[in-house]
Amino acid sequence: MKKFIGFILSLYSILLVAGCSGPTEAPTAPQTFGGNNARPLPDADQRKIIRTAHLTLSVADPEESFRTIREKVSAWGGFVQGSNFQTHTQNPSANLTIRVPSHRLDSSLQELGTLGDVLSQSEQGQDVSDQYKDLESQLRNLKVAEQRLLQLVKETGSVKDLLETEKEVTRVRGEIEKAQGQLNQLEHQVAMSTITIDLLKKNALNQGEFWRLGEAVQGAWNLFHFITRALVWVLIYSVFLLPFALPFWWVRRKKSKKSVNTFEH
Repeated sequence: MKKFIGFILSLYSILLVAGCSGPTEAPTAPQTFGGNNARPLPDADQRKIIRTAHLTLSVADPEESFRTIREKVSAWGGFVQGSNFQTHTQNPSANLTIRVPSHRLDSSLQELGTLGDVLSQSEQGQDVSDQYKDLESQLRNLKVAEQRLLQLVKETGSVKDLLETEKEVTRVRGEIEKAQGQLNQLEHQVAMSTITIDLLKKNALNQGEFWRLGEAVQGAWNLFHFITRALVWVLIYSVFLLPFALPFWWVRRKKSKKSVNTFEH
């Protein structure tokens, strides 16, 4: 029993180290430590970078460009992650999210730019090297703990100790699967870059300026029509109100004349 307790204590120390070396937030920029003991950063080839890009193109035919991109992505060794194509509108457009091998990102962007006019292009890179190393360290420690637990299962004679050890084995294996899944996800994101592409019809951009002018003319015509109708209604109501307004006007005018005559006398 003492041997079992001592082993469990040593096992928990290993798991504590594994937990402390868990994933950390990846730095957004390269970092070095100052002073004479500055630690150099790893080479660019050794760093784990998640690269993404966004591209907006003005093309003659979004539907044709849409099909062309799908064919090119397959030839590049990538795949289409998602797409959206709008044809039942006045200005057809398309949107694609593709994944391509990271080493082909630059050449892919250049080739995509030849399909039309590049309206905008942006690229981002996220360094996840530290997060990747932490996950590797955590995974190694967990696997060491798993092997020690399996050895303990063979040596344990008490049923109670055996059940507790098997329960711990199950928990550690769950942590291993979780860490391995996170590591696999990072590897996939690093290996396959993401490009988001917006395809806009060229004529639609020119038509947009024309329709803005047309809307301004339509707005001016609507205002003129409103003012005209208002004046017509004022004239109509004036005709109906005139018989009622004339007596009041005549009485007021008569009183004004009397006031003038009284003042002169």
